[in-house]
Amino acid sequence: MASLYIEGGRIFIKKGDFHCQVVGGLSILTGISGVINPIAVGQWWYDPWVFLITFVLNLALALGILWLYMRRLNQDLLELNTRMQKHIDKLEHLSLHDQLTGIYNRAYFEEELERLDNSQEYPVTVISFDVDGLKLINDTIGHEQGDELIKTAAKIIDKSLRSSDIFARVGGDEFAILLPNTNNSNGGKVVNRILNNIQKYNQKNGKLPVQISVGKATASYPEESLKGALTEADKNMYQNKMRIELRDNSPLVNLFIKRPLERDYSTTDHANRIGELGKELGRRLQLSQDSLMKIDLLAKIHDIGKGGIPDGILFKPGPLDKREWEIMKQHSERGYKIALSCPDLIDVADLVLKHHESWDGTGYPLGLKEDEIPIECRIHSIVEAYDAMTRDRPYRKALSQEQALEELKRCKSGQFDPKIVEEFQAILYLKRSC
Repeated sequence: MASLYIEGGRIFIKKGDFHCQVVGGLSILTGISGVINPIAVGQWWYDPWVFLITFVLNLALALGILWLYMRRLNQDLLELNTRMQKHIDKLEHLSLHDQLTGIYNRAYFEEELERLDNSQEYPVTVISFDVDGLKLINDTIGHEQGDELIKTAAKIIDKSLRSSDIFARVGGDEFAILLPNTNNSNGGKVVNRILNNIQKYNQKNGKLPVQISVGKATASYPEESLKGALTEADKNMYQNKMRIELRDNSPLVNLFIKRPLERDYSTTDHANRIGELGKELGRRLQLSQDSLMKIDLLAKIHDIGKGGIPDGILFKPGPLDKREWEIMKQHSERGYKIALSCPDLIDVADLVLKHHESWDGTGYPLGLKEDEIPIECRIHSIVEAYDAMTRDRPYRKALSQEQALEELKRCKSGQFDPKIVEEFQAILYLKRSC
């Protein structure tokens, strides 16, 4: 490449091939041979070759820089536009969709309700439904499982619908569907399809069953208000919910009753043994038949709240630390909430809550003492402790009957009602003598 330099007030161009390439694709190649006369500063503009070369070089350089700048600017603008469009699309999606389930939200549902109300797509059937037991799941197993229940229900229902149907989550556990061009009879078929798909899911996946209450209504003509149909569907849904929610044979109740049994098969035998011992002790104390039935039912469901206790705590092969013990103690209150939710268990819900209270007031969760504790719970605590002591545990061997009885006597007036301990002792002596 040729070069320019100044010496003694003159500009010199070295002899040789002169080649210039400017970034951007513009290049100049010219051959210069022979002796190049020095160009005096102030006179070189009169040399046409120097003027032309200098002009072309400067122009090429300026054009190259401008081209690079415009290309970079264009790329930046394209990237910025792409990012802005993605953000706009995301914001638009978030404004119309529920973040947890991915289906439409209440705002979109209300827009579509108004649109269909002024359309010719009649008849329109409205389906309203509620996921049963969500609060119970949140309170006993945890909000993560509650969210999973909502997502599962939404997925099952979404797969049961046509692409033209409008499906939205309109509340915490509330969903609604708009079925354009669908009469009441066909709307009923959609409901049945949803319920059948839920039943199939529960048969295959019993870990966290889905249970819903459904109501529907149809606006057959444009003169009929869709908002009125939605109100009627909600009313029908709540009426169904009152009739069926958490009945004793519902999937959710079965989940809470069966889950502890499935995790620990010895629980069934334990419940049967303490139920029989408890009733025997109750008869000796001349309790009513109603109390005996409560003692037996309490034996079967007293640990119903343990369904939400982690396995690492529930089956720990050794004593629990302070944090683990606090978690374990939550099962009484969880069990109480579950029992309150089931009509057939309401009568023993209070007993489930108080079955770990102690005679001296050191029990949990309420710190009750003496006669403040229901007699069914006082009986239960004695027979349960006796049965637990006479069975092997992961961290100790079983005690003999004599050793277990001595432990009960040692703890009477502390953990246990002293009079009931004496009556239980009498029962064991009678059994031994027979």
